[in-house]
Amino acid sequence: MFALPLLTFAAIGLATLNCPAQGGLPLTIQAEAAPRGGPYAGPIQNPFAGVGLYANTDRIETNVPFATIPGIYRLEVTGAGNNNNTAELFVYVGGTSIGKVQYQGTAPATRSLQFTLPDGVPGNRLLKLVVESDNGSWDVFIDVFTLSFVGTPPPPPPPPSPSATPVWQSRQYRNLFKEIGKTDAEIDSKVNTVVQQLFYGSATQRIYYPTNDEMAYIYTADTDDVRSEGMSYGMMICLQLNMKTEFDRLWKYSKTYMQHPSGELMGYFAWKVRPNGSVLDQAPAPDGEEYFAMALLMASKRWSNGTGIYNYEAEANYILDHMLRHRELAGLPAWSGIANLIDPVQKQIVFSPIGQAATFTDPSYHLPHFYELFSRWGSVSNAYWLEVAQTSRQLFRNACHPVTGLAPDYSTFQGAPTQPPHDKFRFDAWRVAQNIALDSYWWNIDPWQRTNWVHDYLGFFHGLGVSTHKNQFAIDGTQSEGDHSPGLVAMNAVAALISDESIAWDFVNEFWNITPTTGTYRYYDGCLYLFGLLNVTGRYRISWDNPLPEPFPCTIQVASDGALSIRFPTVSGISYQLEESSSQTGWQPASVAPVMGDGTEKTFPLTPPASGVGFWRIAAK
Repeated sequence: MFALPLLTFAAIGLATLNCPAQGGLPLTIQAEAAPRGGPYAGPIQNPFAGVGLYANTDRIETNVPFATIPGIYRLEVTGAGNNNNTAELFVYVGGTSIGKVQYQGTAPATRSLQFTLPDGVPGNRLLKLVVESDNGSWDVFIDVFTLSFVGTPPPPPPPPSPSATPVWQSRQYRNLFKEIGKTDAEIDSKVNTVVQQLFYGSATQRIYYPTNDEMAYIYTADTDDVRSEGMSYGMMICLQLNMKTEFDRLWKYSKTYMQHPSGELMGYFAWKVRPNGSVLDQAPAPDGEEYFAMALLMASKRWSNGTGIYNYEAEANYILDHMLRHRELAGLPAWSGIANLIDPVQKQIVFSPIGQAATFTDPSYHLPHFYELFSRWGSVSNAYWLEVAQTSRQLFRNACHPVTGLAPDYSTFQGAPTQPPHDKFRFDAWRVAQNIALDSYWWNIDPWQRTNWVHDYLGFFHGLGVSTHKNQFAIDGTQSEGDHSPGLVAMNAVAALISDESIAWDFVNEFWNITPTTGTYRYYDGCLYLFGLLNVTGRYRISWDNPLPEPFPCTIQVASDGALSIRFPTVSGISYQLEESSSQTGWQPASVAPVMGDGTEKTFPLTPPASGVGFWRIAAK
């Protein structure tokens, strides 16, 4: 491969720019010199001499040389929008999408895409920049674009081999970006850049907004509101990134403006408020409660408990108690239409606890990887949460299509799609991939998740094209619509954590290459993008500084003289303490010495209290 001097094409109307099949890069092309198509595409003189694209299918295109295949190439496109809305161009090479470039504002800016052509015959391919998502609120102008050869891609890594040992036990977290050859410096830079953008970036980038009263909110720009989903997601993200100040600000806002202090919804959170805190919809969306509780329990272990609303553990247990026993705790009459968030008969999370919305579920609300921790760290109903986790695993089996692995947005408690148009794989359902993958990654209890589901699910998207697939389908894979969304790309990369097929690397590479959404629709994509980054880089963790969840299973032993003891497995280097309580609250160390784990089973004696009622748990320190 050799490089020729930079080539700049002057304006020559619509002549096709066929370049030599070998060499010819880097190549710079003035937009007005390239062929164009679509209903309104045409030349412009302001803000530069170039081409304006005004409607869907407006495009510029030309044949360009790709002399080395497989090869890594970089495309740089200088352009601008006509206002502050996000204008975007989708880019195709030889009919295959390689991504998109976006512009905000009227000042010219250069955007770049790096992509790999993995196979095919060297030679000319059609490079196309096309408008596909125009909604009438923006136009896009293109000045010039440059194609460069970067190099030959390294050989692909061997097929992944995810450990059968769950991470709650091993404490070993994979970094998929490192496994595909990225350096620690590159990975840290990517994570830090995205965190900075979404928390402290420009007005078209950030979703985190601090206020003057030690609060902050996660902003949903497309609907101008704040949601319990986003607030609880934001807290979990801050927890994982050790951003305690931001965590506490988000929690204070949630506690102040969203959690109902009294009445028939006491303990639940209004799912949608205005940025100033005024309630738009008082009904709960239960995934918010789940993430609030989990983030708070983890905060109690990472940062220890404070006082008042910053007694994280107490606040989490209050939420968990209401999830299971709200009707009892709120003193609701039998005729009340307010339900518990966990249906006591189905042992499943409901879509919402009000009226008919409590008669079906949302598969993306099922978080068995959290329920396992609720059973270990929560103060009440510990065994019951394990039952809820098992029920959710069965719901995944029932709800996910047996060929595509796709789940619907909403389903019956038996897993059948329901509530059109949410009987399809749409925006909520994107998250199911993360939920199944983390349950397998953290706990590895249900073999179906690795042996069946992930092969079907990633195989479906790989067949469509990892960098070209849409984001909405019927669960059988038909009725494709929408666009190629970074949020779904992130969730699919998380699924790669439990795959043992080489195609997993394609999803990881696509996630590395795609950038977060900016502009109006940055909230949901941004949250999922951050979750994806934390998971695939090993930053989304159960615990820090060597703590482990309490070991299970444990065995109660009864000696011939009636003496009780509990036998449990240990992990080397971890200290285990027996704790006791008369009411499953106010846990205190039992009067037996802690033991240090060495990989063998250990035993604690159990002394029943004089009252005859006692509870024990084992804490790992």
